[in-house]
Amino acid sequence: MRLTKAEFARKYKLNLDTVRKHVQRKKLVETNRLIYEDLDINEQYIERRLSEIDGVLDISESVQEREVSDKEKAVEIKKNKSLDTLRTEKIKAEIEKLEIGNQKAKGELVPIELIIPLFVQYSKSMMTAYKNATENVLVEIGHRKSLSREEKADLKTQFVRIINLATDEGAEDTQRSIGKIVMDYSNKRGVGESK
Repeated sequence: MRLTKAEFARKYKLNLDTVRKHVQRKKLVETNRLIYEDLDINEQYIERRLSEIDGVLDISESVQEREVSDKEKAVEIKKNKSLDTLRTEKIKAEIEKLEIGNQKAKGELVPIELIIPLFVQYSKSMMTAYKNATENVLVEIGHRKSLSREEKADLKTQFVRIINLATDEGAEDTQRSIGKIVMDYSNKRGVGESK
């Protein structure tokens, strides 16, 4: 199902600003200004959110039981604030604590599925801009030096060969770097965990 940020916030009892921040931080994925509930990352987010809501409801029920058993405290609270306001504040505080806990737990993790398209897009943009600029320079040099078409074509062929070689070497370097990151992460993740 596709939802706008406002619809998503209402449906999952979130503040609209929270939804916007989570989209910016890539905790939620938005496509064409819509949040698709069936995307993996969004499904995981929704599952966590629903479990938080269930936990907050359990907490609010236990708060209600404590308030009934402690009448003196309830009288003092009624003087200062209405019970509804207090319950709302307690629920918000519990939700905030749960969100902070989740953020701490995930602080080092960025889903690779979100990062790879950015690097691919950046690389393609840089390569296209570089090729266009270099071709313009080659054309300008050809005009200034009165080169023949064959000489211009030969320069362009050499340029393309150099760029392709650099691209291949860059891809290999990137693969080695990603392998190192995965190994470092695996080693770090394994520390202190029971098997």
